[in-house]
Amino acid sequence: MEHIYNDIDFINIIDSIIKNKNFIKTQNTLHHGLKKLDHSIKVSYYSYLIAKKYNLDYVSVARGGILHDFFYADTNGKSFSKESYNLALNHHNIALNNSNKYFKLNDLEKDIIYKHMFPVVFTIPKYKESFLVSFIDKVIGVFEFILKAKSLFNYKVLSKVIPSFIILFSTLK
Repeated sequence: MEHIYNDIDFINIIDSIIKNKNFIKTQNTLHHGLKKLDHSIKVSYYSYLIAKKYNLDYVSVARGGILHDFFYADTNGKSFSKESYNLALNHHNIALNNSNKYFKLNDLEKDIIYKHMFPVVFTIPKYKESFLVSFIDKVIGVFEFILKAKSLFNYKVLSKVIPSFIILFSTLK
């Protein structure tokens, strides 16, 4: 992630957010098996790069991307619990409320934060930038999950994960 921290323009955009004491408190928990801050920075940065390349509002993308998981809940790294499931479906509300409480947001940033769980939660993004952050969040989340699964690859873990996948997929229509 060193290359991200070397991008001075990006860091200048998110600097006041990542130094905010309330934001920092939320970022030490695990999310997709990694520190939430690492996840949020990756989503923000890669969304920012694409937005910049395609002349989208890359400043709002960077800010919305870094704030998309600004919530305090900690599932202790448990991906397949009832708490995790409920959090997955509701954390966009919590992140938007927290973001509004501590930062001045424009409408695009609010849309990015609130609708980043599309299509898992059926909140259709209003802007191209919101779709972008939502997509990048899913791609990075999948890669993080795969890396976590690979690092935990043993029969004890698989005996817990595989039944959870079966239950999850059997509920989908």
